[in-house]
Amino acid sequence: MTRRLRRYRLLAFCAGVALAVVLLSYGLAPYQRDIAVFTALYAMVAVGLTLLMGFGGQISLGQGGFMALGAYTTGILAARHGMPILPAVILAPLVAALAGYVIGLPLLRLRGHHLAIATLAFAILVTVLLQNLSGLTGGPIGISGIPALSVAGVGLSGRAFYFLAWVVALLTLVLAHFLVHSRPGRALRALAENEEAAESLGVAVPLYRLHLFALAAALAGLAGGLYASYLGYISPDGFGVQLSILFLIMVVIGGLGSVWGALVGTVVIQLLTQGLQQLATHPGLPARAPVVLETVVYAVILVLIMLFLPSGLLPGLQAGSRRFRRPPAE
Repeated sequence: MTRRLRRYRLLAFCAGVALAVVLLSYGLAPYQRDIAVFTALYAMVAVGLTLLMGFGGQISLGQGGFMALGAYTTGILAARHGMPILPAVILAPLVAALAGYVIGLPLLRLRGHHLAIATLAFAILVTVLLQNLSGLTGGPIGISGIPALSVAGVGLSGRAFYFLAWVVALLTLVLAHFLVHSRPGRALRALAENEEAAESLGVAVPLYRLHLFALAAALAGLAGGLYASYLGYISPDGFGVQLSILFLIMVVIGGLGSVWGALVGTVVIQLLTQGLQQLATHPGLPARAPVVLETVVYAVILVLIMLFLPSGLLPGLQAGSRRFRRPPAE
């Protein structure tokens, strides 16, 4: 694919997403707008995890922990120490990135399921600390009174924050796209295809992986900071281990190594989650029916994806489209 064609496709995709966001803004109820905002925030986290897994070859189950760090950075600085909300949100990804570098140095020596378990332990540790450091984090109760984000003295809430979240999400996707197709991106693609070959060509594999780990942490921290500002309240329950697992499912379903697949996977899972929650709240079903139903459905979908679309939804659909357009052999 030529560079010009790639740019046209990128422009068309962004225009399509932007048009859908604008049109939906006029028909969404308040609770549906909340879901749309969370979808944009989760897409930022999924993009970072896609880069880490699809190009760095590293599995992380700790993105919920990094999102919590970003949210609590914003909450503590803005609600507890009176810092203006905008710099408090800006500091969220920086703190998360710093944590990514600190824990990435020892953890990235691990591979495969060992790294997954180690990052899962990190997510659990963050939750435990948030619940027990009551003087700093508010303990199980959390932090309330986080001010709404404002720019130039204008508060952003409701529809305004909805547009802001999607603008930031699209910028994240576009920047990730250009990163993948830049000169460092060629090194990332070489690393994704063959680690030994990339290293023999002079690619500093450990350093690239560490930077990817920190970048994924920063995007999760940014999403957490915006999340805290939007809700005005955060607690440890909002960043449990299941959230990190959900991010992993989004990435796998959308397509590993596909930046735009991260958005597709996030939208699919969010729509599926809302549909299952409405279905499972039917009178007469037990209280844990939503959790059980979601777990079963997610497991079935992952199995089907692995069997029939191992590259993920978006790459699989793109491959099918290319085969459909290809003229038959004579």
